[in-house]
Amino acid sequence: MEAKIPMEARILGEPCIHAEARISVIESKDCLKVTLLFCWSLGEGNTVSDQRVERIIEKIGTYPDFPKPGIIFKDIFSVLADPSVFKDLMIVCEERIRIMGPDVDVVMGLESRGFLLSTPLALALGVPFVPVRKKGKLPGKLKQKSYSLEYGTDVFEAQANSITPGQKVVIVDDLLATGGTMKAACNLVKAMTGSVALCLVCIELEGLKGRNKLEDPSESVVRF
Repeated sequence: MEAKIPMEARILGEPCIHAEARISVIESKDCLKVTLLFCWSLGEGNTVSDQRVERIIEKIGTYPDFPKPGIIFKDIFSVLADPSVFKDLMIVCEERIRIMGPDVDVVMGLESRGFLLSTPLALALGVPFVPVRKKGKLPGKLKQKSYSLEYGTDVFEAQANSITPGQKVVIVDDLLATGGTMKAACNLVKAMTGSVALCLVCIELEGLKGRNKLEDPSESVVRF
C-alpha cells in the first residue's frame, strides 16, 4: 500500500512547485515495514529545471587555447558573476545532493574553485564543510593522497580529524575532466575511513571520460 501526502518543501529557501511525501507500507506475518520517502519536482516534465540549466550553460565562459594551445577552457566565474544564475546553480546542486545523497554528513570541496560551490552547499544542507588543499597549505595533523598529472604527481591533503569513521561525504568541484583529482579525493575520503556518497561537479567534459575513473556515484550539472 502506498499513500501520497502533498506537502510544502523548500530548496535553499525557495518553494518547490510540487512536493509530496510517499508512505509505503509493507505488511507481512512477521513485521510491518513503513518507508517514508520525500519527493519533489520543479514543474511538469522538469521544464523549470531545464530552463535553469540552460541559463547556466549560457553563462559559462569558453576560452580557446587556454592555459595552453589545444585546450578549450570552460570558466564558471561568469556564472558566479550573475547572482540569479549563481543561485540557480546552487539550487540545482542542492537538489542533486538531496536526491542522490540525502543523508550526507559532510561536504568536501576541492582546491580551489570547488570551495566556491561547496561552502554554500554545506550551509544549505546544514553539514560541515571540509577543504582539500594541495600539499603544505593546511595546518595540523593531515591525511594525504598523491595523484598523477600529465607531467609528474601532486598531493591532496585534508585535516585528519575533519572526517570521522563512516561519515558519508559529498565531494564538490567545478569541473570533471580526466578524473584524476576527483579520484584522488575519493581515495582520500576512504583513507580517512569515510564513504563517498556523491562526486558532484558543475561541468563535465565528457570526451575526456573522467567519469570512467570513478568507482563512486557521480553527477554533473552541465556536460560538454
